[in-house]
Amino acid sequence: MSKNDKLWIKEFTLVKFTSLSSVILSAVVYGSGHGILQRSIQAWMMNKVSIEERCLANGMFFNSLVLGVVCGSIFLGLIASSFGSMPMYQLSVLFMLLFLLILVVSQVVERRNHVMEEVKMRKG
Repeated sequence: MSKNDKLWIKEFTLVKFTSLSSVILSAVVYGSGHGILQRSIQAWMMNKVSIEERCLANGMFFNSLVLGVVCGSIFLGLIASSFGSMPMYQLSVLFMLLFLLILVVSQVVERRNHVMEEVKMRKG
């Protein structure tokens, strides 16, 4: 990878954006990703619960989404006013990495439990 390619990749992160056009591009990418991801997560969630629990799960999903927006904007607003925008975006990235780690660990545990249940059923 050439030096110019590396610079382009670095400049394509929200943490490094400084011009208005790059912020607008970021908003378009973020908005598109949010629109796709929210619908995908909601469909996945509906497949994970029983038909009777779908209303409860849907309500909890949207309540959690709103709670995250409210708490996140307050918390990150305090970080931005105290330390600036760059640390706020960097902290946001850390939270996303934490959530990714939680997702991966939960999937590994779920698969392990599923395999253990299959082994028990074969023995039993």
